[in-house]
Amino acid sequence: MRATRTRCSAGVVAHGGVPHWHPERIGPRLFIPGFAAHARSYEPGLPERWTALQPPAGRSLDQLRDWLLAELEARPVPVTLAGHSMGGALAVLAAASTPERVERIVLVSPAGLPLSKPLRMIVRDFLRAARDGRYRRDDLLFPLTRLARYPRAAAQLARVLRELDLSHEMARVRALGVPAAVIGCSTDTLTPPATSLRTAELLGGRYREVGYDGGHVWMFGNWERLARELRRALHESPTDPRTSAPAAL
Repeated sequence: MRATRTRCSAGVVAHGGVPHWHPERIGPRLFIPGFAAHARSYEPGLPERWTALQPPAGRSLDQLRDWLLAELEARPVPVTLAGHSMGGALAVLAAASTPERVERIVLVSPAGLPLSKPLRMIVRDFLRAARDGRYRRDDLLFPLTRLARYPRAAAQLARVLRELDLSHEMARVRALGVPAAVIGCSTDTLTPPATSLRTAELLGGRYREVGYDGGHVWMFGNWERLARELRRALHESPTDPRTSAPAAL
């Protein structure tokens, strides 16, 4: 077992000088999946009262942002917004655009800063994870079907995500006082720990690094891992300077 570590960057200033986050004020909780992934795949790892939203297929990043903003507008109160990989980038875009609709964000191995991992290595790791049984049948069929149906849009979105730099939006989220927590993984070579830590610093949020196997998809095949980390993120104040770090299972 490898120890996890918890880091906290600079504190968050709340809207109007009033603390933005309080454990008793947590409202609806929405989770956004990674690129081409099935929202339903994440449901086994979502604690009670969480809902996974399925992004529409064949859309650009700007269109996905607009879709998410419409979803937030449909909720009567601000939401806790979490996302894995691309879903994390969308959470940042939403919080920067409509901070009044977002209670806090929780980013899990998020995209949002430029990626350097070669495509051939991304494909290699995906095939290895499939070979090792990390994915269920539906976890594989859903994205493959989407990619086959919208190949051009998917390829364009993948290129955008690879080059994406949301530094400005992250700084805006920090200035607006939206609390943020970022979860990185020591075995992740797509959005490596240094990238996740930098994301937390730009957001002025809390950083936690876990030591699970599985790399970028560390939650697939062991969904209790994701549930554990979401519960932890939800019940810790983003400005709590704790340094305790239980071992990762």
